[in-house]
Amino acid sequence: MVQTLQVVVQEVLGQLAWDLPAQRTYTPGTDLPFTLQVTNPTTGDRKYKVQVQAIVQGQVVWYADLLLEGQTDVWFSVPAGKSFTIQGLFSADQTNFSLQALLADFVTNQVIAEVKTDLVGATQPTPTPTPAPGFDLSSIMPLMSLVMVMGLMRSMTGIFKKE
Repeated sequence: MVQTLQVVVQEVLGQLAWDLPAQRTYTPGTDLPFTLQVTNPTTGDRKYKVQVQAIVQGQVVWYADLLLEGQTDVWFSVPAGKSFTIQGLFSADQTNFSLQALLADFVTNQVIAEVKTDLVGATQPTPTPTPAPGFDLSSIMPLMSLVMVMGLMRSMTGIFKKE
């Protein structure tokens, strides 16, 4: 019996990367600079658009298509086998959400790549307890107890001493 294996190879229509880590501390109201790199790995020129989204608990709460400087349309072309770099700034008035960028292909009008970063608030360090003013006798208590017991034993042996 001969088995036939059918393999379907799907062409990668575009790639998206950015310089943000998977998770990053973010302070609300500050500018977060980022650099996106769109790569066209195909043999023909392609048109793309990038959409940036803010996601809280799995829900998109904000989104915007990036409009490149000097352009009037959100779609931009990348030559075959080339990459295109986009620099931008993002700012929000909250933290603890995901920032995601989606790459869409013009021909298929489908999202073909995405990158995501979780923006978390800075954690406050746990304060170390401040010692109370005065002396800390806890470290010498065992020695003091030993000296007291020896003193008691000495005084007790003096009572029963014959003269």
